[in-house]
Amino acid sequence: RNQMAAFRGFVFRLPRTLRSIRLFPRQLKSYSRTLNAAGTPSFKLTSGLVVSACIASTSVVAYAKESDESTRKRKFKSAEGADNRFDIFRPVAKLFGRVYDAFVPPDKSMLLPPALPDEWGGVKRTLVLNLEGTLCNAKYADETYRITIRPFVATLLSDAEALGYELVLWANCYQSKIDPVLPKVDKEMRILHRLGQEDCTYIRGEYVKDLERLNRDLGKVILCDYQFESWDFQPDNAFVVPRFKDRPDKALVEVDVLLECINREGIEDVRPTLRRIQDGESLDDIFPDVTEIRKKKLRLYEREKKAVKRRREEEEGKRIQREMAHLTRPSKR
Repeated sequence: RNQMAAFRGFVFRLPRTLRSIRLFPRQLKSYSRTLNAAGTPSFKLTSGLVVSACIASTSVVAYAKESDESTRKRKFKSAEGADNRFDIFRPVAKLFGRVYDAFVPPDKSMLLPPALPDEWGGVKRTLVLNLEGTLCNAKYADETYRITIRPFVATLLSDAEALGYELVLWANCYQSKIDPVLPKVDKEMRILHRLGQEDCTYIRGEYVKDLERLNRDLGKVILCDYQFESWDFQPDNAFVVPRFKDRPDKALVEVDVLLECINREGIEDVRPTLRRIQDGESLDDIFPDVTEIRKKKLRLYEREKKAVKRRREEEEGKRIQREMAHLTRPSKR
């Protein structure tokens, strides 16, 4: 019955289809009249206005990008490795964000329970780390994530925990990506809390990490990230880490040196120190004994680098042995 109904509909539509084919020359004539009208003054005026509007909008977008970047880089002189995720849709996202902000107030609820005291009854410092681009790079392929871990991650997490820092992960991605990636990055499970992009505050078309929602003393919070919009609410708590580009670097060594220097000096409020770093001062200008600490961390870095190389060689040797065993195995006929 369904096949007969479909065939009947095709037969009934056939004359209409043939008539549309017959009308094709008329459509061609109307199209040629449109082409002839392209030389009229009104058409030239309209096309000129459209082209001028496109050029003006492009100039406005370029100026907004340049002023935005120059303002942020004046505020962060040490932010050469930072990224602001500018793209062609950013002005549209900002416009939509302003409309969204007018109807939906930002969420101010606390994301974490109150902090546990340290072993002496004091307040722990909190280290907030980003995942993608800071600790690792993870690309989804063949129904799994191919993860490239940044050098010195394991040592940084171990040293931070030993120094008494509370470790919090606040990623720029959703929990659906954090759950399969983080166990391979933090194998010892030293990170106590994990937050994602759904926990950020969406304002002005950007996802901002509002550190006040962590339920922690902001004077003891350090945010390590590479994106400008992540710390728009609390810029004084930011320590800029260059984005990881799948090449060995020593960016996390500097983070580890900073944590140990703050712990040695017994700094109660980290914001003035981070502000001096943002103004262009180096760790050598702020802390007197940073050279010895950096040498110690670099020795750990080289040791970890050799261990990773040795582990890869062992894995490659085992893989070659398995392939050779498979090739030399007699076939069963």
